[in-house]
Amino acid sequence: MNKSAKGARGVCRSLLPLLCAGCTFLLNCSEPTKTFTVTIDIVGCDSGTAELVDDNMDIDSVLMVQQFGGGQIVFSGTDKDIGFDRAASLVVRILQWDKRFSTALPVLLEYDSIHITARVEKAPTFINDSFKFSGTDLQEDYDSYLRETMAMYLDYDSTVTKAGKLSMSGGGPTRQDSMQRALDSILKKIIRADESFDHKYPMLPLLGTFVSGLIGRDEIHGDHPLVHYADSISHELDSRFPTYKWGMLLRDAVRAKRDTLLNQPAPDFALMDRYGQPFILSKYRGRYVLLEFWASWCTPCIKEFPALKTVHERYASDDFVMVGISIDKDTASWVKALERQELPWVNLIDNLRISTQVNRQYIVRSIPSNFLIDPEGTVIARDLGPDDLMATLSTLAIGAGM
Repeated sequence: MNKSAKGARGVCRSLLPLLCAGCTFLLNCSEPTKTFTVTIDIVGCDSGTAELVDDNMDIDSVLMVQQFGGGQIVFSGTDKDIGFDRAASLVVRILQWDKRFSTALPVLLEYDSIHITARVEKAPTFINDSFKFSGTDLQEDYDSYLRETMAMYLDYDSTVTKAGKLSMSGGGPTRQDSMQRALDSILKKIIRADESFDHKYPMLPLLGTFVSGLIGRDEIHGDHPLVHYADSISHELDSRFPTYKWGMLLRDAVRAKRDTLLNQPAPDFALMDRYGQPFILSKYRGRYVLLEFWASWCTPCIKEFPALKTVHERYASDDFVMVGISIDKDTASWVKALERQELPWVNLIDNLRISTQVNRQYIVRSIPSNFLIDPEGTVIARDLGPDDLMATLSTLAIGAGM
């Protein structure tokens, strides 16, 4: 894979665990009726539709919907409106703002008056000045935790870049060992911060929030201590929050590091296309199949479409079929993207309950991501950029007899 293609494919790593796992909390007290007000000032988004969502379970549940303007979202209500009798983790989703995007924001929800500022010019990541939480002690603690941990995360990222340059320049083993010790030290600090916040607020499912994002990185191998740690705390999350999905998702991240699916049978699945027609993978035995995972909000995915259209035009035949699988949660956003991009291949959406989603079967941790399946139903390649895909299909002589 060429460096530019590999870099582009890494841009849109799945950061949803960083954004959504344990981002919003509802704390209960003994009064029969408790009220809350959450005010969110948005920079980069003047108007749109906002949803307050419980995303802890296998299927997301929308609790409140607000049309907003003037760059401000306000959710207010009582415990009876929300319907929780326990601590919960929620998110606020902004749908199709600027007529192009949808995104998710972390929100700490308590029975109090809370103020949040958020910058959402781009797909959100926990850059230090993107979010500001205030209004209660918990808000302040969470804000400090995010800033401290994200600073370490960025330090880790910078150190990885330096280590890569050192390796390419032929730096000696002593310097490389020193760099590795620096990386290990940063990871230990992130884990300590994670565990410290968890110890202070054990009722909140935050354990592993940053670890989940870190183990998806290329330099973290399947036998890395961080992966073993993630595996252990995934079971702890299951024990403490048995109805939540976060332990399951953390184990998915661990599995992605230990199992690439290469040279293994491709998991069979059935999904509906936009016209309600079923697509069943096993019915395409005897043909090469490319599964391309993407989403309407994924900029690197969109940028690859022109090159993928060239691949489709050249190789689509009785020997080869391309299948786009969107991980959009909002069907309307997916349909609009299909119409806007005019994608000529089979298009499916994978927005069923999380435990049965196809992207989980294929251990998709970042998008764009793809899998090339041979006529016998075996995965023979994955995560091919358009140039590498074109070269691979040429080597396979697909459509040579046309």
